[in-house]
Amino acid sequence: MKGEELRAAEAHIARLEEELLRLKDVKHDLQVLREEHRRLRRSAEGRVAKILSAPFRLFRRRQRTDATEQDEYGRWFARHRVSEEEAVKLREQSRTFSYRPLLSILTPTFNPTDEFLTGAIESVIAQAYENWELILIDDGSSDSRARALLKNLGQRDARIQIGVQEHGGISSALNMGLARACGDWIALLDHDDLLEPDALSRAIELLHNDREADVIYSDEDKIIDGKLAAPLLKPDWSPEFFRTHDYLRLPGTFRGHAARFGARRISQRG
Repeated sequence: MKGEELRAAEAHIARLEEELLRLKDVKHDLQVLREEHRRLRRSAEGRVAKILSAPFRLFRRRQRTDATEQDEYGRWFARHRVSEEEAVKLREQSRTFSYRPLLSILTPTFNPTDEFLTGAIESVIAQAYENWELILIDDGSSDSRARALLKNLGQRDARIQIGVQEHGGISSALNMGLARACGDWIALLDHDDLLEPDALSRAIELLHNDREADVIYSDEDKIIDGKLAAPLLKPDWSPEFFRTHDYLRLPGTFRGHAARFGARRISQRG
């Protein structure tokens, strides 16, 4: 029976992975369309079209409101999401933690979109747990605006570091970031990801109950058109299951020595 359950679980996860890949392609197409839309709006023709389409935008906004109200998962998430007042309390609480390790967040970038990278960095700055460093590594972006963007964003907070390398791929960029990291714990964050305000605080809170943990992982979701669209609710830790499916993904937080050992193995194989 266990074998049948495992095969069923593997088939279900395979279907989920296919859907996530499809959504990733959709997300990329949406990015391109948004860029084209922004360019059009800045043109004279775009300004005229904006005036003429005003009544339709009002109707569309009402449609979106109705869709949001009908989204049961969205309502559930809104009820459980940390409010601004709760985030302030968590920030004050985290300052009293007996264990407050430095957490190094590694974010490789390559031709990042201004909107998404800015959102990612702002989500880190907004964390209730404040003992972190964010290390942004540009992996040889071909877009000349990328480095200027990183420089400007790096000035927003003294805890942000910027590194640049020739294009070598995401593993190379992560290894460069890891070499710069000073934290006891290492977290990975893509340049188009967002962290909830209590993400780091919850991880450190967990460590107060389990100091032996080496890896922390959490559920994740996809944002499409401003809505949470594809929740990935992950199982409890299972070494057997993990041998066939990498469900850690992002965001992931790793004890420093475990992350550095993994980086050495990547370098040796590379």
